[in-house]
Amino acid sequence: MARYQDLVRDKENGAVYESLMPVSGTRIVALREEYPGIPNDFIDFLVKVGTGILGGGRYQLYDGLVGPDDIYGDVEDGLEMVALVGDDLQGFNTGFDTRDWQVIEVDPTNATFRRMALSFEAFIRDKIAELT
Repeated sequence: MARYQDLVRDKENGAVYESLMPVSGTRIVALREEYPGIPNDFIDFLVKVGTGILGGGRYQLYDGLVGPDDIYGDVEDGLEMVALVGDDLQGFNTGFDTRDWQVIEVDPTNATFRRMALSFEAFIRDKIAELT
């Protein structure tokens, strides 16, 4: 089965991510140009499943990557390699460590991050299960 085909199928059946909207091809091209190492599992999710609000407003997935300075202002040392993909609408952001593209969570109270998953696919499947 193709990656995320099960999620695409279930999206039509009232899944917690049913309101997500696929990202345009133009936006995908721009993301690949800006971030040459961007993981394919992330791109595939944006294209096949989409972005927006999940779980009745408990998690938000951006339509691409956002720099931490766009969220937090001046970036602390150690966050300059972070590219954010979403947040829990309460201040905790999820993103990638662009050195190895593993998924991390940023703690806004002290500008530190912890590793959450080895891949975006593992992260998003866990997040969907958590919100279900």
